[in-house]
Amino acid sequence: MDIAIYVTNDKDLNAGNSLIGSFSSQDESLKVVNLMDASVEGVPAEVVQAMLSKKEDTFPLTAVGDKPVVYGRLPTADDLERIIHDLATAPGVGFETPSRVHISLDVNNFERSLSFYRVLFNTEPVKLKKDYAQFILSDPPVNLVLNYFGRKVDVKDAPTNHFGIQVKSSERISDVKARYEKHGFHVVEEGDVACCYSLQTKVWVADPDGNKWEVYIAEAESDHGCGDDCICWEQIDPSWEKSEVS
Repeated sequence: MDIAIYVTNDKDLNAGNSLIGSFSSQDESLKVVNLMDASVEGVPAEVVQAMLSKKEDTFPLTAVGDKPVVYGRLPTADDLERIIHDLATAPGVGFETPSRVHISLDVNNFERSLSFYRVLFNTEPVKLKKDYAQFILSDPPVNLVLNYFGRKVDVKDAPTNHFGIQVKSSERISDVKARYEKHGFHVVEEGDVACCYSLQTKVWVADPDGNKWEVYIAEAESDHGCGDDCICWEQIDPSWEKSEVS
């Protein structure tokens, strides 16, 4: 998720660039944006609203994604250290790659499957409930979930609940939603839904065989798992590229 320092003059621009240049972990997610530059695009609505309010104490303004967090002054090095730390430890954004694959597996025997994946990955789950286990790997980057729902299926069916792509910003979700709809996919959208023990925003599509894929961001912890009415257990209308429809 981007950390942007929005400024309105050259003095703050130079000071902001000097500040972020002192961070050895600097990358494209940490930047200074001069709002006086006519070529600037994609400014979050919240920042535009602050700019239109013409309050003298609004800028410089530091925002995480589309959420302003520091008003009226440049952030200090301690401010940025805290923001970066909070992002690194927040649900859904504390991973190094821009996105990662998510796989959710339905399991018949939760304890047996839990033991298997502990050995397979040589690691412990990062989240463990009586009916849910989450394994996070950095190599390869994957978020794998075991989900016990008490459903008896033949082991040979190799039950899979759904697949997913975990991202770090709601803007990424909006972008993929627009792309899916452009190609005629059937899209199901969910906002701020409690699912899989976290609060999530997501869009769903299903491939021509009905395999479900979600693109989502996990925004906060939740006490709610996957109940009977969770979309994880529902069918979604299959999609295909509209140019292939006869």
